[in-house]
Amino acid sequence: MVTARLPITDALRTLEDQFTGTLQGAARGVREGVESGAGLAASFARYPLVFDPLYVQLVRVGETAGVLPDVLNRLAGYLERAAALRRRVRLALVYPAVVLVVAGGAVGFLLAFVVPTFAAMFADFGAELPGPTRFVLAASQALITGGPWLIAAGMGLAVAGQRWARTPAGDRTIEGLLLRLPVLGPLLRGALIARFCRTVGTLVRGGVPLVEALDLAAGPGAPPRSADAAQALADGLRKGGRLRDSLLRESLFPPLVIQLLSAGEEAARLDDVLLILAAKYEEETDGAVDALAAIVEPVLIVLLGLVVGGILVAMYLPMFDLASTVH
Repeated sequence: MVTARLPITDALRTLEDQFTGTLQGAARGVREGVESGAGLAASFARYPLVFDPLYVQLVRVGETAGVLPDVLNRLAGYLERAAALRRRVRLALVYPAVVLVVAGGAVGFLLAFVVPTFAAMFADFGAELPGPTRFVLAASQALITGGPWLIAAGMGLAVAGQRWARTPAGDRTIEGLLLRLPVLGPLLRGALIARFCRTVGTLVRGGVPLVEALDLAAGPGAPPRSADAAQALADGLRKGGRLRDSLLRESLFPPLVIQLLSAGEEAARLDDVLLILAAKYEEETDGAVDALAAIVEPVLIVLLGLVVGGILVAMYLPMFDLASTVH
């Protein structure tokens, strides 16, 4: 709207009419701040829960340089790409978990409702049951007896785990564990590099000094691993070191990234290199998510088939033994 030369207050009033709740209140407050003579960045800064410091700094630079429409367009593109990347990574993490839950539910249904019907029939045989059958019957009985307790404990652990995951320590621990996984680890690492490069590249291109851009990239809401890397790079530059030297000390970045960023620093085109790397790793993350989804589904289906088939075979083994005895 600002690019179309609509006054900023009119654009904010339009957004105010479209939003509800907290966003509507923030849009109204920003509009009133601008109308009272405060700058857009200063008005944004009054709502830190809605507007990240990164957005505030970019807008402040745009206001100072007189290129606010360009900065807002750049910020909108950054937010769209960041949201798309988050969706793809979330899909990679959630999809296998959902399939496992469905598979576990199917196995639980068999053990809780199907296997007991066989148990009643086997009780009339009066013969010793095969080992696999006894194991499945024992698992069924354990599930029926302790099922309510297992469900309650599982729900309690899920709630506690969710709350813990939202804490800084939990977020850092979970991210560290995911980065060590064979398949998800490289995918998540690529997503972290893409986010880092996109954030810092957008800020530097918008006119924010590199050290300040790195500080903002390490700010609240940033993934712990990339935040640590950004802060270490900023500290190294503040001490007078070169970007390359700080990059070499960070295990997050592969040699290609270090080489290209070092070349970009020397050629004074660091923003271009950062955004090129961001696009590269975003594309690779998309491809990795698609490949993971294509692999996980058939593998889990095969595993589910083996488990269900094993349960059914265990249930029919006594009948085969009985038939052999009769013959």
